[in-house]
Amino acid sequence: MKKALTILGFLAGLPAGAALADDDCFVPMAEWQPRDAVERLAEE
Repeated sequence: MKKALTILGFLAGLPAGAALADDDCFVPMAEWQPRDAVERLAEE
């Protein structure tokens, strides 16, 4: 029973994570940078 509740809880949380991911990204797609450019910026 605990395993089923754990799985259900995890599955219930997945859509919430996807919905929250959209809140902070307001940069137009034309201005997106490649991953390595972002990694270089993070290293500074």
